[in-house]
Amino acid sequence: MTPSSIELSKINLFDCSIDKVKIYTVVTTRPELNIKNRTIVEYFGGNEKQESSSWTHGDFAYNISELGFRDSDFPESVDIAAFGCSYTFGLGLPENMIWHRKLSDKINKSIYNFGQPGMGVSAIIDLFLMLDNNLNFKKGIFLLPPYFRKSVACSFDERSPQIVPLMPNYKSFLEILYDTNYSEIYKHLPDEELVREFKDKIYMLDFYAGVKNIKLYLSSWDHETYNLLTGMNLKNIILLPEWTSANIDASDLARDNLHPGPIHHSSFAEIIKDLI
Repeated sequence: MTPSSIELSKINLFDCSIDKVKIYTVVTTRPELNIKNRTIVEYFGGNEKQESSSWTHGDFAYNISELGFRDSDFPESVDIAAFGCSYTFGLGLPENMIWHRKLSDKINKSIYNFGQPGMGVSAIIDLFLMLDNNLNFKKGIFLLPPYFRKSVACSFDERSPQIVPLMPNYKSFLEILYDTNYSEIYKHLPDEELVREFKDKIYMLDFYAGVKNIKLYLSSWDHETYNLLTGMNLKNIILLPEWTSANIDASDLARDNLHPGPIHHSSFAEIIKDLI
């Protein structure tokens, strides 16, 4: 057993201090960002700088807290917590164009952005559990990535353990460390196992919401994942409409020319505002 494994084993998601959150935030695994204190990052995605010439909505930078969140310092209280992957983090967009900020303006409630780019469903829920222990949310909204995306714990250069992404078409530090690629790993994971893991984690979240009397809302931008959610018998979680690109111009893209643009985010906020 490695020292980092022993360190990780000591973390209780239901009873830990806020400083442990940094281990569970994917942004802190990016060594080129060197997130130790609040940091201004000009470009985040690997291809964002070279693709930015087509961006017409004004210049911006990423203001990232020491815990890896793209928002203010850790709040004393918040009306709603937003969880998800790059769609919630707002990769390629200024903060005022992200869906949760648009929603906050529409419903006049404070919403904090706990989104982490590349993060899988299981790790998103783990992060929620850690943060709820320190913040006690009134409401939480989850915009989930594909059910098969995983986040894996590992260590680099004898640093503390970190959670890093494992997903198709993205070469993570995990793949660099073990000299492999996502397809080699995924071919040994049956779809049934990926669905089982997803299903168990969502039902655990549903049970937790009932025990803690927290109002939680779920959606996904991945159609297969949303279909899985519609087939589940959730008792304490409200299923929001699916994030969809229907009737939205395909040219509406973020600065990296990969993620959805401001019209997509505004549309999702408008669709869900009366349900929150």
